[in-house]
Amino acid sequence: EKVSKPIKQNILPVKSIDEKTPVFPIKPTKSFAQQKEEKQKIEKAKEEAIPEIEDISEIPEPTEAVHWVSFRNIIR
Repeated sequence: EKVSKPIKQNILPVKSIDEKTPVFPIKPTKSFAQQKEEKQKIEKAKEEAIPEIEDISEIPEPTEAVHWVSFRNIIR
């Protein structure tokens, strides 16, 4: 039936890079370069923060998860 088929044409105004990569125009997403640059900034900030902690054992367990959440918030 025609009704059961999802209409792929004319829904997305932006062409996807390839057929496996869907493009969602609803949320504006940053380019890979911008994401990489911001991730590098966070990595650099993490590296700069590490010397402040004398003993590695003082680093709390969820540190990496917290960084990941803040990274996701930045690129949102």
